Amino acid sequence: MLGARSNARIYVVGPRLSFDAPVTFSLDPAGNDPKRVLILSQSLRAAGSNLSLAHAHSFCADARLINR
Repeated sequence: MLGARSNARIYVVGPRLSFDAPVTFSLDPAGNDPKRVLILSQSLRAAGSNLSLAHAHSFCADARLINR
């Protein structure tokens, strides 16, 4: 999400269908019914789940390595 503000919301548009399946995110909520993320692993299975870009970034393994 290059160039997006850290407080921008990202939305699950292609939910995870199995444990090792990818998830597709978007900055645009169009076509989804936005839902708050309560438990991240469960929320990735529901289109419309959203969280701030900063919160999502905290789960990124690369970010944890860079920010050591």
